Amino acid sequence: MANSIQNKELNYNGGKINYEVRNSEGIKAPAVFIHGQLLNRKSWNSQEELINQLVEDGHPVLIYDRRGHGESDDPLDKEINDEYKYTDVEDMEELIGEVFGEREVFLIGHSSGGGIALDAAARRKVNIEGITLLDPSTGYYIRRKTELRELAQEGENTFVQERVSDHSQKREHKSEIQVRDDEWWEGIRKYWLESEPLKQLRDRNNSAYELVSEMLENNKGTVLKREGDIYRWQRDLWKDYTEDKGIKCPVRVIVGEEDKEGLENALRIHQEIEGSMGLIVEGAGHFANIERPREINNAIKLSLEGSEGNYYKNEEITEIIQEILEGREGQEDRTELDEDLGKEGEENQNFGINNK
Repeated sequence: MANSIQNKELNYNGGKINYEVRNSEGIKAPAVFIHGQLLNRKSWNSQEELINQLVEDGHPVLIYDRRGHGESDDPLDKEINDEYKYTDVEDMEELIGEVFGEREVFLIGHSSGGGIALDAAARRKVNIEGITLLDPSTGYYIRRKTELRELAQEGENTFVQERVSDHSQKREHKSEIQVRDDEWWEGIRKYWLESEPLKQLRDRNNSAYELVSEMLENNKGTVLKREGDIYRWQRDLWKDYTEDKGIKCPVRVIVGEEDKEGLENALRIHQEIEGSMGLIVEGAGHFANIERPREINNAIKLSLEGSEGNYYKNEEITEIIQEILEGREGQEDRTELDEDLGKEGEENQNFGINNK
């Protein structure tokens, strides 16, 4: 049957990458789904209806667990030497070549999976017909190194050694974290479960929150426990590529209205990539595909069909996102001012000052 699920493994670069493929013989362009950091391919469960429709329409579908996630190998379970290095984009390119050869594919990436899709589109090692980015994260988690260190210091008997090297000419950023105690991962797990995107998700959709929490629990921190230089991430590498090659395939960006970081990344993408189109999902946060599956499924399908639908063109979406972010900055400033005034009032009361 066309929609039967084939679970397979790719052995590449010292590790096993687990994936599933449906309708591999379909005649239309394959759709490849790339999950976000610390998640796994279950994060696409809410897209099951869409996937079934794509298969019926003749699209092969590939969904996989990134290295160190889900059922794919954890690099730390291997004997690692100085020659063992990998990147997520190279893993994906090898997997696409293995399954689809030189066929043109659509890439659908959530969060940091969107960054992988951008890198692949810029590198042009595989033939890409178009990319759709959901709540994209293109800068990885290096900016959070301070918070991670503080969390690690909160626990007892924890030790974290972190080194970050910034080569400005090549615009490469490497984050290397070595973990001495499993308690550190508990701190990181707590950080993510109590982060603003997860709090928003829990308030809006508890079942979606439980699904994301389960994926975080099952990750066991292997992604953050990479040692030395086994993992190479080049921050915003796609922007370097655009200077000489450029991303020529169609780019669609879907972002939740409440996902501030996703909005900021989407704005940068629209400003850098001429012709990119975008869509804002009202009331959704960083996990829009889980919170609003019907809207997201329809938007992804429009992307694959090449239809504009309710997508905004580049100039329009850029202005919309700027207005949202500017309005949010003003709201945050007012909230901060109210908090300061509240604290000042408490202090005055403590000193017996009456502000009438």
